[in-house]
Order: sequence, then C-alpha cells, then structure tokens
Amino acid sequence: DARADLPRPAAKVATTPLGGLDRDLLAGTAIADADRRSAGSGGRFSRYDVRAGTLRALAGSGIVTDRTLLDEIVEDITHRALTAHVVDFLDGETAVPGHVKQFMSLQTAQDKLDLATRLDRLNEPGHDLPFGEIVRLAEVVLDADTNLDPGQVGAAGAVAGTNRVVTVTGPAGTGKTTLLKVARRALHDQGRGMVVVAPTRKAATVAGREIGTAASSLHALLVDHGYRFAEDATGRTVWTRLVNGDADEVTGVVYSGPRRYPIRPGDRIVVDEGGMVDLQL
Repeated sequence: DARADLPRPAAKVATTPLGGLDRDLLAGTAIADADRRSAGSGGRFSRYDVRAGTLRALAGSGIVTDRTLLDEIVEDITHRALTAHVVDFLDGETAVPGHVKQFMSLQTAQDKLDLATRLDRLNEPGHDLPFGEIVRLAEVVLDADTNLDPGQVGAAGAVAGTNRVVTVTGPAGTGKTTLLKVARRALHDQGRGMVVVAPTRKAATVAGREIGTAASSLHALLVDHGYRFAEDATGRTVWTRLVNGDADEVTGVVYSGPRRYPIRPGDRIVVDEGGMVDLQL
C-alpha cells in the first residue's frame, strides 16, 4: 500500500461506560472461560482461574477506566461468579489457597450427572459373539500372517455382540483397528451396520479407510441427526436438536432427517479415540 507511511488521523476508541457494564453477564463469561480451560483437570478450576477469566471478559468489554476503580470491578465480578455459577467442593473450608481447583461450573456438574444417568439407562446388557465365531471370521477377513490374540478376540466379540455400551481400551499399536475389521464382518453377517466416528474428520477418514466402513467426524454425524451447536452470550457452547420439519436458524433449510449417516436399530456406532471427546459431545 503506497499510502501506508502517510500521516493519518488518529482512530477514535469507542469505550463502554461503567454504567453500561452487565456485571452478571461478565461473571457468567468468566466462568465459561475458566470452564473451557479446565478440561485437563476434570472440569475443576481455582479462584485464580476465575479471576483470570474475569480479566479476559473485561478486556473484551471495551471499558477504559482508572486502575483503582478497575480493581474494584474485577473483585465484584469474580465474587458474583463464585457466588452464583459454581459448585464449591470445599464449601465450609477456610483459608483455602487461591490456586486450589475447588470449583466446578454448575452447568458442567449438571452435565456430568446427566451423562452418567443417560449411560446407565443406555447400558442394557446383552451377549458377546462366541469366541470361536470371531476366530473363524478372523481367518476369513485378515491376512494369513495376522492373528488376533485372546484379548482382541474378546473385544471383537463384544463390539459385534448385543451389549448396548462397549468400551475397548488399549495403547497405540495393540490392534484395535484390526479387531474392528473382524467385528465389522461379524455385524454385517447379522444384517447390522457399523459407523465409525472420531473427534476429527482426519482421524475418522483414516479409521474408516483401514476398517472399510462408513466414517465421519463426530460433529458431522450429530449435525446429520439434527443436532446444532452455538455459543450463548457468555461464550458457552449450547446444543439444541432439530426434529423433522424444523427450520435451521442459520441456513433456513427445513430439516427432514438424517441423509448422510442413517442409523438403524441394531447398528453399532464406534467412537474412535473416545477419550478425546469433550463432555457435551
């Protein structure tokens, strides 16, 4: 830009007056900020984390004022946040150091309880596919130099069985993808499908290609089944779900049910790298 070094008028900074601050909204924003940064500590955060969230919320509010007055505002907003928006695991304790992660947002605490309840309700018992059946299918599906150990056979039998919730754990290189190839064939023989999802599109594509089945990111699967997510005024992610006939608020398109990833009763949804999935997902 040939004009880049020419003199120009000063930019006028638009400031927010003190009376225009919504302190309760800023308190909610501070908690949402601390909550987002607490994934590594199981959703728990400290008084210092909330104060840092308050400072970031104020920085985005447009307020410009004296530092002494600003300190009073920070303390007030932090107090409001810790009074109305959190669960205190050390309630009643005195002289708790400010760095101790004693708090959790009310929404996260409620989500954890709701998730546990839903999983308990979903977790209906069934039966695993017999050991010998998995061994027979492995001989058909896998290369001659690839064999399943007993742990892999048991895991494949659980995935291909009728238990509603199955968890397979193991570090990288222990053959989780290999056993899913066999489980997919076993499900196919029962007239059941398998959909593989992962926290990221790339991971899902790799897993789907190796297993030989439909794959998507977890977000894409949820969107196809009507779920939508957006941020509220505090910056917290809020999920909603469309039903047939509802219009998408963003696109205006009328939702008519899943198209890309239809799921039938009895199909198995495999969430690869499930430990990376956040609480709301």
